Amino acid sequence: MSNDIAELIGGGFNPEEEQPAGDGFAPLPVDWYPVEIEKSEIRDNAAKNGKYIYAELTVLGDKFANRKLFSRITLVNLNETAVSIGRRELSQLGKALGLKVIDSTDQLIGGMLQVKVKVTHEDGYPPGNEVTAYKAIDGVKPVAATPPPVPTTAAPDPAPTSTAAPAKTKKHPWDKS
Repeated sequence: MSNDIAELIGGGFNPEEEQPAGDGFAPLPVDWYPVEIEKSEIRDNAAKNGKYIYAELTVLGDKFANRKLFSRITLVNLNETAVSIGRRELSQLGKALGLKVIDSTDQLIGGMLQVKVKVTHEDGYPPGNEVTAYKAIDGVKPVAATPPPVPTTAAPDPAPTSTAAPAKTKKHPWDKS
């Protein structure tokens, strides 16, 4: 294998022609951010004596778009205060998504809402973010997230023959005009 960069990229690399990488892992500033829930599941806590909802969130909009945040909501724990806090957080999350009853973490996937983050400073770890609150996106009526479709064995319906105009692209309130 060659160690020749010029050979690999078709010429020498000039560092002045490229923007240096920023610190993509620096925590987001304390604020509210529009997000979409990309993944949600129940996990065991570190002590294996409790369970929590783990959710991966992707920041939407212009500023910090596509950055990832992670939420943990305690469901079961020996510490009743932790469970009480978790139930209040789950209530905020459900209301933000317009859910009347939450039966499964699948209901959360695809949900769009706002989350408030704080910056954490734990010994031995670099600064990070923690989600501290949930609310509906300003100016948008919450619409319950729908779980992914359940596959069926029935034959698909034939393609529609409508000549209607295509649907307009939905504009989000955080998108700039």
